[in-house]
Amino acid sequence: MAEGVGFEPTVRLPARQFSRLEPSTTRPPFLHQIESLITRLALPVQRVKMAFVWVVSLYSACSKTFGVVKARSLHPSIQGRVMKQQANLIRAGQVIEHDGRRWTVLKQQIITPGKGGAFIQVEMRDLKTGNKTNERWRTADSVERLMTEDKEYLYSYTDGESLVLMDPETFEQTMIPVALLGDQAPFLQDNMTINIHLVEGDPVGIDLPPQVTLEVVEADPVVKGQTASSSYKPAKLSNGVKTMVPPFIEAGERIVVRTEDGSYVERAKD
Repeated sequence: MAEGVGFEPTVRLPARQFSRLEPSTTRPPFLHQIESLITRLALPVQRVKMAFVWVVSLYSACSKTFGVVKARSLHPSIQGRVMKQQANLIRAGQVIEHDGRRWTVLKQQIITPGKGGAFIQVEMRDLKTGNKTNERWRTADSVERLMTEDKEYLYSYTDGESLVLMDPETFEQTMIPVALLGDQAPFLQDNMTINIHLVEGDPVGIDLPPQVTLEVVEADPVVKGQTASSSYKPAKLSNGVKTMVPPFIEAGERIVVRTEDGSYVERAKD
């Protein structure tokens, strides 16, 4: 093509083309067309430089727009998903919406009074302020539960009020508040695989493995005539938690306990 051929840096992009772009798009599809046009025109070096600067400016402006779309869609499977569920199905670790705020459930207990219907008492923490509160619902009431995405991490160490975790896939480290563990904090162990609940990319809860093995450091002596089926005795575990164990368990033994409440499961087999 002759050198004198003019170049008008104007691209008419139909508005409907934007609607076809997927949220994960990081390079506008029309950018390839513009670059190809510059090459076919065989323009002088100076004009090519000017055209290239124009293309880069256009792409930069578009990428900001598309970047916002992508950032808001990091977890498209859970963004905005709320489901109704009966109050009696509320469990620790769930995230619910109540009075226009989001709360992580810490504890729940179904109470059956002498008169009237049963109700559930729930202790929960405000995700934004960290404040705790207690609420009661009738077991037949409905609550709004936010759907969470789960991701596994390896626990590395604790730094002040934060847990330092490692992504087993990318080996990147991240930090989340220790407070998310609640009463399960004493059962966290080095290199333990834990499950993090995310809502729109933010950590809102932690699940530990259901059981851990710990050593009994203190145990009351066996009372004469006491049997395993009759009653349990107090004991203290190596993580400082006190629990109840069968009479035959002595200090120095290793036992399996539930991380949910520290209750005894069995003697360790290792």
